[in-house]
Amino acid sequence: MLAALLSSAALASPAADSVTSLPGYGTPPTPQWSGFLDSGVEIAKGGKATLHYWLASAEVAPETAPVVLWLNGGPGSSSILGMLQEHGPLIINATGGLSKNPYAWTTLVNLLILESPAGVGYSYCEASLSGGGCENNDNTTAAAARGALSTFFSTKFPELKANDFFITGESYAGVYVPTLAREILDNAPEINIKVST
Repeated sequence: MLAALLSSAALASPAADSVTSLPGYGTPPTPQWSGFLDSGVEIAKGGKATLHYWLASAEVAPETAPVVLWLNGGPGSSSILGMLQEHGPLIINATGGLSKNPYAWTTLVNLLILESPAGVGYSYCEASLSGGGCENNDNTTAAAARGALSTFFSTKFPELKANDFFITGESYAGVYVPTLAREILDNAPEINIKVST
């Protein structure tokens, strides 16, 4: 249902980002997209950051289900680990293949991961394109993630913009989550972030 909804909306559901098959598994159990988000943000050293995302839609009512962002910590740990080892719709099994996850968060939410900061996983900065490195700090990491999320909701998936948005994570995400939440609250009122106390 989300795939049909997204494919009919202008600028939505970027076809180039659609994940139609996963190695060793085949067609994903829910529609999924993976690609890059321009942050528009210069990190501490290395130029502009471009972050990799992966979105797995909710199994039920994805058009109204919350969007939950997962961030692994580290710093320097790929959020793909959380997607494929903990709460994504598919997890890596004992043989190294993929199996359906009976405890997947996608039973209730649209699960989004960002590989953050720039330089982690498939995410990069301008300097890394010519053999240099990305140098981040907590503030530039939050600003780049906020910029990437603004691109996600404005350009890639504007039909999800009104959905409730939550941020969670583990390990050093104990720093990433509150700094990103503050960055969004201060600089991105268009993102429908929900804050619980």
